[in-house]
Amino acid sequence: MWFEVLGPVRAWRDTAEVDLGSPQQRAVLAMLLLGEGRPVSVDRLVDGLWRDAPPRHAAQVARTYVSRLRKILNMADPLLFTEVNGYALRPADGSFDLPIFETALRAADEAQTGGDLARADRVLGEALALWHGEPLAGITAPWAETPRTRLVEKRLTIREARCRIGLELGRHTQEVAELMELCREHPYRERLRELLMLALHRCGRTAEALGVYANARKLFADELGIAPGHELSTLHDRILRDDSALLMSVGVERGVTRIPAQLPARARDFTGRSEAVAALLAAVADSGAAVVSGMGGVGKTALTVHVAQRVTTEFDGGQLYANLRGAAADPADPANVLAAFLTALGVAEVAIPRGLVERATLYRSMLAGQRVMVVLDDAHDAAQVHPLLPGSPDCAVLVTSRARRIVIDGAHHLHLDVMRPDEAVALLRAVVGARRVDAESAAARELTNACGLLPLSIRLVGARLAARPGWSVSDVVANLVSSHRIPGAEVESAFELSYRQLTADQARAFRLLAVADSADFSLEAAGAMLRIGNVEAEDLLESLVDASLLDSRVFGRYYYHDVTRAFAHLRLRGDEARCTLRRLLDFYLATACTAFHLAVPGDPVTEIAIPPECPGLRIPDPASARAWVTLDADNILAAVCQSAAAADRDWDAVRTAVDLLVVLCPYNQVIRYVRLEPAVTTLWRAVGAQPDPRVVGRIHFLLSMVQLGLGRAVNAEASAQQSVRSCEATGDAVICCQALNVLGRINRRRRRYEEALRYYRRSLELARTAGHRSVEAITMANLAAVLVDRGDPADAVPICEQALATAAVVEDANARAYALHTLGIALHRSGRHQDAADMQQRCLEVSALAGLTQWQAHALFHLANALVSLGRPAEAARYAEQALVLCRELSDPVAEAYALTSMAAALAGTNDIHSARTCLRNAHRMFHDLGMPAAQDALRRLRELGDSVDGGNGGAPAELTVED
Repeated sequence: MWFEVLGPVRAWRDTAEVDLGSPQQRAVLAMLLLGEGRPVSVDRLVDGLWRDAPPRHAAQVARTYVSRLRKILNMADPLLFTEVNGYALRPADGSFDLPIFETALRAADEAQTGGDLARADRVLGEALALWHGEPLAGITAPWAETPRTRLVEKRLTIREARCRIGLELGRHTQEVAELMELCREHPYRERLRELLMLALHRCGRTAEALGVYANARKLFADELGIAPGHELSTLHDRILRDDSALLMSVGVERGVTRIPAQLPARARDFTGRSEAVAALLAAVADSGAAVVSGMGGVGKTALTVHVAQRVTTEFDGGQLYANLRGAAADPADPANVLAAFLTALGVAEVAIPRGLVERATLYRSMLAGQRVMVVLDDAHDAAQVHPLLPGSPDCAVLVTSRARRIVIDGAHHLHLDVMRPDEAVALLRAVVGARRVDAESAAARELTNACGLLPLSIRLVGARLAARPGWSVSDVVANLVSSHRIPGAEVESAFELSYRQLTADQARAFRLLAVADSADFSLEAAGAMLRIGNVEAEDLLESLVDASLLDSRVFGRYYYHDVTRAFAHLRLRGDEARCTLRRLLDFYLATACTAFHLAVPGDPVTEIAIPPECPGLRIPDPASARAWVTLDADNILAAVCQSAAAADRDWDAVRTAVDLLVVLCPYNQVIRYVRLEPAVTTLWRAVGAQPDPRVVGRIHFLLSMVQLGLGRAVNAEASAQQSVRSCEATGDAVICCQALNVLGRINRRRRRYEEALRYYRRSLELARTAGHRSVEAITMANLAAVLVDRGDPADAVPICEQALATAAVVEDANARAYALHTLGIALHRSGRHQDAADMQQRCLEVSALAGLTQWQAHALFHLANALVSLGRPAEAARYAEQALVLCRELSDPVAEAYALTSMAAALAGTNDIHSARTCLRNAHRMFHDLGMPAAQDALRRLRELGDSVDGGNGGAPAELTVED
């Protein structure tokens, strides 16, 4: 196979062109080809093909395109693969024009670096010969716009580079025609006009060369209202002066008075940073300028010097280096730096001008026409840097700074983060020695993590280890972790320099925001912790990002690196941490109360938790509430655990944390029980240390919910009974209702139906007395479900309809979905299978709209049951399979076991008895582990399917109890 994208998207098998189908199918092929062998997800395909207007079944259509391409491409050798993260196309080496083109460009760069211009010219010619018109021609999908623009620009750059090389090789006569065509196609590209003027001048056509400039000046003035740039104007003046140097090849050595070589030695243990190195090398080759920002100790200088040292042969005019001391109290004066640079370039001390402007002018004049690498290390701000920038496009400048606010026209900006874990371990190996590090690989990873993946910390700790052969890596890790120290005094000093430059408000924000023990935090949470408005908070946070003491990958969210957080903790004063954590918990509780009201509109929030003074976030609708809980769940749980850890110092924070988790109960489908368990358990231990009857009732209710959700019915029952006792003692009716519902569920699961009904009726009475309409609707649905399980489905139907009416009054989507689901089961048990299927479909629609994944899962496997009874087992199996996927995502073992029984019934209906038995065996094992009587039902059904364990012959599948 042979593939082309440098023109129309085409493919050949041997010498015959392959029919690739419709333009959209060709677009899919192009996306896979440009994926460079990496998986491309279905979502990316859909976005690339249709962007904001996908058709109704976009994902299925995209998969169809891939399926058709697989049939076309995989006839001989497999090229198109299905992987976990999408589809990957991996053409054989040498069978795709774009990689061949890219390889040729790299070979040309190497040839130029080695001074072999003839080879560079030949290779570039071969690369351009691969083009057959506009890249990705015929592809109209939105995705193609960006790669097409990139490829067109790259081709233009290569054509321009080849013309420049041609001039250096003395081929000016041949290059005139190519340059004229390029200038017509790109009239505003000044570099092309420069090359054309130079070629014409060398051909003795000086008047035409000056005419090119005159035409440009008029065009720019008429169309753009600007004058030609400095380089074009300078060339025009040199032609007018008949500068003899213009008649020489550009590559001829000029013979400067002195060639500086000021770069520091590159670090011998420099490791990793491959992406950053590649980005800087590309920046040097492209614009010739880059700014590298990052916090102290992250390795900005090492990276920049490493890159500068790699390209020294490309800058025959030398290298200039200055440490601008930007983080110090007295940053370097640019006038003094210029004086040092001028001296290095051969200017006598007496000839150096006095003023900054005059020195900068002479400096730029000295660099004109030279290829000099300038490295400006640890810059303070743009005002310090700008006088030190060379004016010649042939020079390159690399700037490092802790601040992100330095902007240089046309420069690439790279923010350097901490090392990746594998890079960090590789650096430790380079410093300490591979043998010692590899012998304790797990401890080595812990050590680099304890160093915050910060290169300076790793080098300092590594140097200490290297000097002490008797020390083990594990010993050093244990010491760092137990002492909670920042590794190395030098690292702390590096942060201290940045910290001293902060204003009082910035320093306070830097300290207090580190209290939140979470991966990141929102702008609004920061405002609450600092007790300031969002606008003021944003200004403060962005200033800390500019100073590289905070970072932000997503708009409106911020985070600390581990080492900067540790440094900030060392600067906390007095009671700052305790008060800040309380403000954060109050913010989360206030926002959660708003979210609760949107999820459970039938319950007054003020009776569930005492809202704090903090207003919290404004949340407009239920979808936004779920989005907030989804985004901040981990941060909320982290704050809850922090409050529990500090229970002996702040009991009120523990009370707030318990209320916070109670108020978030409607979102247990978002904050899954597996994630919730550690926080609830930690709080329970804290509550046990300082008993408070109100808090005891609530924490035991939370425990019972989590334990039941994880299938631990015995523990859940004990916790729920304790909760009821405490709530009755304190008059906490809302939580008492919920705990009684938990007891009802437990007894229903054990088929103690009368006990379950008793608990549900008590809960219903309390809910009606307290006016909690949502709890009333849920409890009625629970009552109905017990009646169904007890064998009275006809009695359950009117109760479900009453629950539906109550849920509709308060607009509670969760209660409505549950009531529809239970009504569907009651109808199914009454023999009204089509009505049951319709009701489960309605439940699916309500659940999907409200994001209620749990009810979606339950509705799916009960829909499967109804379809089996309707004689549609193949369709039922598809729904049961979807249910299984959702149950496993929810980590709900009870629902998963019931979904397996539904799948077994569907498979048995399609005569796939072997698979049906497998499902039932798995269901039996799960029910048995959960201590549920349904395990016996699974065994009975296995006998009906002729399972060899119990014997027996086939028969109609029996119903199983339905779990709410």
